[in-house]
Amino acid sequence: MAAAVAAVVGLAACANSDLVDTWDSHHVFPKDHAARSEAALASVDWATAETRDVLILERDMRPAFVNLKTGQPYVLRVVNTENVTRSFAAPDFFRHAAVAGLEGRDAEGGPRIISFALAPRQSREVRVVPMDPGRYRFSNESGGVYIPWAETFTASQGAYAAQVGVLVVND
Repeated sequence: MAAAVAAVVGLAACANSDLVDTWDSHHVFPKDHAARSEAALASVDWATAETRDVLILERDMRPAFVNLKTGQPYVLRVVNTENVTRSFAAPDFFRHAAVAGLEGRDAEGGPRIISFALAPRQSREVRVVPMDPGRYRFSNESGGVYIPWAETFTASQGAYAAQVGVLVVND
């Protein structure tokens, strides 16, 4: 048991403080993701990007459906309205989108993220260009144990209290 706790704490200490579940090996990006992302972001004028808000509420996320179009830039603004830390997880979407940046995180060439944490009453923006049409589930996967001093979760255990929605990407 002590070894398991030490391993979890060690993993949490190594994880980036604002990303959730980044060490989970089942989140594999397509081999061409970097090249496609670079091409999708090459000529983006972020001044024309539309903003889509997603609210994390107690036992709910609004709106349930967020409509996007392939090849168009968006700023997803995620707002945690609760007094506890929550997360925004959309691993399938992020594997099929070019991410130009996540507010509060410095990344060259766009980060490869699957989810990120939001402190109580915090909002964060992620700049994205959807690359593939589809329906991509998003959720608040904060069912793991949150470690305040490491500012991360030990693991994601599934959607918390049915807080889910769908990013609908059309051509």
